[in-house]
Amino acid sequence: MSGSHTALPVVRVYISVFKRNSKACYGICIKWFGHDVFASGWFGDQRVNAQMIALDCALSAIELSGVDVQVHAIFRSEYILQRLSMATTRKIAEQHGITSRPMVEDKERWQDVAIRAQEAGIKINMALSKEDQAELNAIHRKVEDRFYTDREFRYSLSPLEPTIELPDVQSGSGQ
Repeated sequence: MSGSHTALPVVRVYISVFKRNSKACYGICIKWFGHDVFASGWFGDQRVNAQMIALDCALSAIELSGVDVQVHAIFRSEYILQRLSMATTRKIAEQHGITSRPMVEDKERWQDVAIRAQEAGIKINMALSKEDQAELNAIHRKVEDRFYTDREFRYSLSPLEPTIELPDVQSGSGQ
C-alpha cells in the first residue's frame, strides 16, 4: 500500500425510525460537505426493514452523486448490522444452492443493500456520543412532526420512499 492516495472524505448518515399506527417511519440526515440533507418516508411496520430502506435511499443518493466518500451510518442500535450480515450470508449460501425461508418480505432488496454496503466499505455504528444522540433525536422530532402534520404521509396506504438529491460538490474545494 502506498501512502500517496488521500483518505476519502467522511460522510455521516444518521437514520432514526419512529413507529406509530403500525407504520415504521424513518428519517435520514446526510451530512454532505457542509449541507444537512434531510429526507423521510415510511415502510411497513418493522423498524429494521424501515432502517434498511432508509440506508438504501441514502446509499442510492451517494452512489448517484458520483463522489467517492467513506460513509459512516449511525443508528440507535446495532441490530441492522446483524440483519445485513445475515442477508450477505444467505446470498452466498444461495449461490451454493442452499436455500432457507425468507427472513423478510423483501429478501432480494436486503441482500442488494447488504452487498452494496459491504462493497462500499460502509461503517455502521450505534449512536454512542451525545452529539450523535442529539442528531438522531432531532431527526426523530422531524419525522414525528411530518407524521402529525402531513396528512398524505400519515394516511398513505403504500410506502413512501424519498428520492434524495445531494447538492453538487465543487471539485478541488478543501474540506
